Amino acid sequence: MQSFTYQASEWETPKAVVEPGEWEIEGQLLTLYSGTVLPPFCVRTGEPVSPAQMERRILHWCPLWVFILMFVGPFVGFVLYAILRQKCLITFGMSKTAKRPYWIRVGIASFLMVAAAAGVVIGAKMKMGAIILGSVVLVPVAIIIMLVGNSPLSAARYDNGRFWIKGCSPAFLASLKE
Repeated sequence: MQSFTYQASEWETPKAVVEPGEWEIEGQLLTLYSGTVLPPFCVRTGEPVSPAQMERRILHWCPLWVFILMFVGPFVGFVLYAILRQKCLITFGMSKTAKRPYWIRVGIASFLMVAAAAGVVIGAKMKMGAIILGSVVLVPVAIIIMLVGNSPLSAARYDNGRFWIKGCSPAFLASLKE
């Protein structure tokens, strides 16, 4: 039985510089593979964090044209989003001071949801359609506030298994260089 060894041709894509579990800094972006665990520093402030302050999140990336297509044909856009999105599992540190703006946003959105529910009930009792309509419009606004910008990091680009992550502070990136 013969054995063959494979030799890559000069036309094939060279192996990535960044191995799974490692990272590389490109300007203000962090390049990494899914499953990477970053050092225990806050990604927003750069200060050291405890193991309890390490968060494991899934970031999603999808081509921009899919989001544009959602406005043209929502059903096709959502189906393509479900098929084409790429997931990046990442573990990073978040200090309590960096989490505060996110908790404030969630608190405001929760208050708006309660206000919308109360507005529907009050509008129905008073038989005022304007109050009901305003309250119904308030619900999607609250949901958007709660969902958009809820993660400090986001995937800016994806190519062949690598993700370009934005949202890291210069202090955090400097701590990675050390």
